[in-house]
Amino acid sequence: MPFDEYLKAKSDENWECVEILGLRPNNHFNAATSRMYYSIFLLVKSEMVRNNANPALPAVAKMTMDATTGVHKFVADYLDYLDPKLGRCYKKLVSLRVKADYDPAPITQEEFEKAYAAWSERRKEFVSNLECFGRLQL
Repeated sequence: MPFDEYLKAKSDENWECVEILGLRPNNHFNAATSRMYYSIFLLVKSEMVRNNANPALPAVAKMTMDATTGVHKFVADYLDYLDPKLGRCYKKLVSLRVKADYDPAPITQEEFEKAYAAWSERRKEFVSNLECFGRLQL
């Protein structure tokens, strides 16, 4: 399996966890929010890895398969490049993930539901565009 497809599969696995952890009666909103972030991150990274083969694309659209340092910022910069509004929405998700993973205050149901509403349709669109066009396309 090519690396970009491996990342997409990991993204799908994380999204399944979002729905199990956040939408079912157990409501583990911290874990669900963290998995939501990583699902989106991995999906975007999969495209950025695929973009490496296209010399016409700017550096902000690319990431190497073995990149480890700064990768979260690279994804944020790329989404901001695609659409500043999308970039701002992603930065809110980053903040929620940091809160979910490190802050003693838990993610509330309202915070989770708001993030889920913002990203569930967007993620479906991203996946569809990756499958149809090989790009996130906005």
